[in-house]
Amino acid sequence: MCCFYAVCVKFPILTDLFTDCTKVPRRWFLSVAGLLIVLSALGTYSRYSDSLLLKKAIEAGDFQVVTGCIDNYQIASDKNSTLSFEINSIVFSYNKASRGPFFYEKVYSGQVIKNGSCLEISYLPLENSNAIIKIVQLQRDKRG
Repeated sequence: MCCFYAVCVKFPILTDLFTDCTKVPRRWFLSVAGLLIVLSALGTYSRYSDSLLLKKAIEAGDFQVVTGCIDNYQIASDKNSTLSFEINSIVFSYNKASRGPFFYEKVYSGQVIKNGSCLEISYLPLENSNAIIKIVQLQRDKRG
């Protein structure tokens, strides 16, 4: 993205084409493009630093593990599709719409996380939630 900006500044013919079609001044176009590049870089850095913190917490062994079968599986009626469940009285929740370094069931929706499924979950206890970092599906399920 920065290369694009440098090319636009160095070779005004590229920006002239855009500004002639849209009637937007070149200076305004370059300012907006520069701002978008800065915002993109800040977002990338934020995700990178979150990933580093997660990696350090895992390497330090700050996570916990719970083994058991899912009880009280619920889907909230909000537009963000928040799901929650319990294993041995430990509550987990996640949002199917948001993506991040933690679990957000997208591909196997409803196949692994469901009432009666027996799992081993590694998680980081955070201030407001338990962030799932690993799920191992166990062979036995409570069917019925």
